[in-house]
Parts: sequence; structure tokens; C-alpha cells
Amino acid sequence: MITNIGESHIEYLGSREGIAKAKLEIVSGLKDGGALIIDGDEPLLAHVHSKVFHILSCGYNEGADLQITDVHERMDGYTFSLNHESGAYRVPVLGRHNVKNAVYSIAVGEQLGLSTAKIKEGIEQLKLTKMRFELVDGQNGSLLINDCYNASPTSMKAALETLKTLPPRFERRIAVLGDMYELGRDEEMLHKQVADAIGAPITHIVTIGSKGKWIADALRLAGSGLMIHSFETKATALPFLRTLLDDKTVMLFKASRLLELEKLVEELRTKGRD
Repeated sequence: MITNIGESHIEYLGSREGIAKAKLEIVSGLKDGGALIIDGDEPLLAHVHSKVFHILSCGYNEGADLQITDVHERMDGYTFSLNHESGAYRVPVLGRHNVKNAVYSIAVGEQLGLSTAKIKEGIEQLKLTKMRFELVDGQNGSLLINDCYNASPTSMKAALETLKTLPPRFERRIAVLGDMYELGRDEEMLHKQVADAIGAPITHIVTIGSKGKWIADALRLAGSGLMIHSFETKATALPFLRTLLDDKTVMLFKASRLLELEKLVEELRTKGRD
């Protein structure tokens, strides 16, 4: 299975094309008649074909073997269908990218002969590991989203898109974004491109670290109209973040693992609760 072609480790592989080539090395382990499951929305995988093994594409684009359709957002996740067929699936986590992740698991389940009912049951019981779009009760009735496990430009943009689609009760939508590492010579450009995914209804951008500041710089240059604040360290950002928390606030945290933004989440969460 190749779930996506992002930018992680681009420092070592040179380009997204290099990453795609490296990921496709997985087919060397396939037996005749085996199955390769791929991202049907990724142009860098569109050329993949074989007479030796079966290819299943998953995605939102028309033409995908398992096309995601009829997506409906809920506060606790999404419902969706495949190929406009009746019988919705439910995935109990946020992030439209997790809808596609669920479809990859559907493809695997079908290859292993599981029934549709059993696959649906499994998806509905899904629990993500910590720091992957983890919802945390914040101080003053706020909601914190701990997505601090790691970050690439692709995953950061996906998290920002999810922040935009949360229920309208959140009048203040704040993205706390930090440095991303292993992006190679184009790291400044890749940080600045994250700004393309930032806009209303997001209201505040707070960046942490010298690389994260590139995102803020791009927004300021574009005249985004958002409230933009940059801090060098977590310690200097913390007092300001505290002033933003109320019951109409949702605050997303996203950066590379090395920055440990989850320490901010711990400081801002409602104490004494799991």
C-alpha cells in the first residue's frame, strides 16, 4: 500500500518524484497475483500499471477504483460512501485525509475476504494513537487539537483544512504551527507554501521557531487579514496563547516531532482530566 507521496525525507530523496520512486520499490516484494493499493488522487502514481499484480486505487477523483463520495462532516468524524453506492461508512476521527485512510483499510479488508459488515464494524471502533488529531479539553471551555506527532507540508495543509470545517460554534480558530524538518534545500519555500491553505474561517496564526516564522512571513506578504503572531520558543508563546482560550475557541497544534508542541497542549489543557 502507498498511502500518499508527501515531502517527508525529501532532504534525502531530492524531490517528490524521488520519494515516489523509492516508495514504488515496495512492489519488488509482491508475488504474482498480489495487490498494490495506491492513492488515486496522486498524479505521480497515475503511470503505475502491471499485468503481474492487481492495482486498486483509492481517492476522491473520478476513475478511482474505490472513489470516496457523499462525504458528510460531523463533530466526531465523517460518514461517506464508495462509488455512490448506498450503505454509508462512518469513521470516528477528524480530517478528510482520514476518510481516505479508512478507504485504504476497506481495500485491504476486501482483499483479505472480510465482509462489508465486519469492515464497517472495525472502522467504527477506530482509535488513533496519541498526538494524531487528538481532541483535548482546553482551559476556559476551549477545544485543543493535538496533532503534534509529526508534520510535513502536506499533513499540515490537511490539518488546516480540517480546522476550517469544524462546526460554526468556534468563532476563534487558531493554528499554532512550528518548524518542519528534513525538507532539504527547498525548506523555506515549502514552509511558505503552507500559507496557501490558510484563510477564513481561520482567525489566528501563531508560529513557533525560525522555520515556522516563514509561514507567518508569507501570510503577512500576502496581506491575509488574519491575526498573525510569531514566537521563537514555546515558553514565549505560552502566555499569549492563554489569553485566547474561551468556549468559542479551537486551537490546532502542528509541527515536526522535534519541536514537542504537545508540551504547550499539556500546559493549556483542563487540569485533572484525561
